[in-house]
Amino acid sequence: MNRINKFFSHQDLINIEQAVKDAEKQVSGEIVPVFIEQSDNYPEAALRAGILSIMMTAVAILLIDEGLGWKQFVLLRNEWVFLGSILFGGVIGALATIYITPIKRWMIGTRRMDEHVDAMAKQLFLEHRLFETSNRTGILILVSLFEREVEILGDKGINEKINPEQWLNIVNEMTDLLAKRKNFDAILTGIHMCRDLLIANHFIANGENPNELSDHLRPASR
Repeated sequence: MNRINKFFSHQDLINIEQAVKDAEKQVSGEIVPVFIEQSDNYPEAALRAGILSIMMTAVAILLIDEGLGWKQFVLLRNEWVFLGSILFGGVIGALATIYITPIKRWMIGTRRMDEHVDAMAKQLFLEHRLFETSNRTGILILVSLFEREVEILGDKGINEKINPEQWLNIVNEMTDLLAKRKNFDAILTGIHMCRDLLIANHFIANGENPNELSDHLRPASR
């Protein structure tokens, strides 16, 4: 379950909800912020780190032994001890991906993380039923913490006037704040910038502007 209270205080959540309410009073769009710890479990990260650590451990043992003389190093005097040593190195490498986030990111790679965040955004767009607004003006703001990535998806009514590339400035601003561990500031900035972009593209609230989607920050379980 997504532990949203680990990353946001009760007051943070109140302020985010209020920011959405205030924005939607000004624009004819429904802004839905969603937060998730990570967009995938990435089991391949541990496997890759383990294999790499096995190789590095084996090379290190062989290099040390070369300096001492063949089979002078204690770890090479017995084949089983050597095998156990490199496997232990592999276990340490795999465990490193659990406890050291930068290593896990490195093992996954930016392209792979981008793919998973994009897929998660599309899945959550459907799960939270953003397509059900009367004028198709739902906007998903997904913050995926582990990847430190943001994805913004607009529904059909939004995309008719706003090119997806216009969200990039917002994504970049939010991503910079996430890198500084300013999760609350990132989401608040995203809400305000989405509001401004909608106003600039004439999505102005009129007399009848019902609130069709919930305004709170939604956790997404993984």
